[in-house]
Amino acid sequence: MYVCCAYYWLLIQLDTDFHSCSCDFVIHFGHAYNHLPGSRTKEERTKHALLHMGPSILAAAVTSMSSAIFMLFCRVTFFTQFAEMLLLTMTHAIIGSFVVYLVHTDTYGPDEPTKFVQSIVTKITVACGARRSSRGEL
Repeated sequence: MYVCCAYYWLLIQLDTDFHSCSCDFVIHFGHAYNHLPGSRTKEERTKHALLHMGPSILAAAVTSMSSAIFMLFCRVTFFTQFAEMLLLTMTHAIIGSFVVYLVHTDTYGPDEPTKFVQSIVTKITVACGARRSSRGEL
């Protein structure tokens, strides 16, 4: 009984770790979308994210899925279930990041994602510079 509970607890923990891969793919796409310099359209930003991060994300998913394919042929039940979960999770992560997330950034994404933060930084810099100049500091 205890072994069975520990076994399923381990599978649940691994499933949680697998979902972090899906989040990781989306975070990498978002980072590439956000860091394209200048005022660009959301379509250009999405294309940049896809071209610069897509191959790396796809390679990570393919290597994980290829290792899972080898584990499908194991005799130990844990490894076959682990491989099934890994294959399903990577499939969902690829679909979620390449299709769902990129379609949403292309449709609803901001043209200037850092504009708000940059305006705050500029205001703080100007205020600090004015305060220093009034004191006679450099």
